[in-house]
Amino acid sequence: MEFNYQARTKTGKVQVGTVEAASEEGALMLLQSHGLFVTKLESAESVPFYARKLDFRRVSKKDLVMFARQLSIMFESKVPLVESLHTLAEQADKPRFKEIITDISEKIEGGTSFSQALAAYPELFDPFFINMVRSGEASGKLSEALSYLSDHIEREYELSAKVKGAMIYPIIIICMMLGVGIVVSIYVLPQLLEILQETDQELPFMTRLIIMGTNFLRSWAGFATIILFFVG
Repeated sequence: MEFNYQARTKTGKVQVGTVEAASEEGALMLLQSHGLFVTKLESAESVPFYARKLDFRRVSKKDLVMFARQLSIMFESKVPLVESLHTLAEQADKPRFKEIITDISEKIEGGTSFSQALAAYPELFDPFFINMVRSGEASGKLSEALSYLSDHIEREYELSAKVKGAMIYPIIIICMMLGVGIVVSIYVLPQLLEILQETDQELPFMTRLIIMGTNFLRSWAGFATIILFFVG
């Protein structure tokens, strides 16, 4: 079962989160074992859906950069790994990330290695991240491995941002050209084609093709097809 709790740390700081336990007593004992003074504890199932705090923010690359960098600094400063993770969990502003960091720290306290605990979340920590941490654990250079990872992820994040930024301008130009083309086809070409048709001469194949395309665009079916094309 999951329980929502509100507690205070030894320093008096308020901490809110979710803990999983077999019973309310088990959840209380688990929280107290982490040095928390529980002020509120209730089953997550008892909270109505409309009263739950929903957060759809994903854990981003930027969050991972900060996670690896801060953990590297604290580990280099001789702060124990579990204590460092508890600190990062308290600082996390995204509930999902807070929950993941807390679970990782609990796994480590239970005897699991750091790399194995990270491997439980493959959607967040890729094989490269996990293997680098595993190498750092084996060589005793976990701080250096985390520092390298933070730099590596930051470079990936910046490159991705540059690529997205470079793609925006061409997309805007293409959309503008399509918009102008549609306006011309619907409002300008029909008038020119009417003049050509009044000459009673046989129109070239390409001209007749343009007339068909213009009539298609002016119909509701044409608009619907274009919209479905861009949406799909």
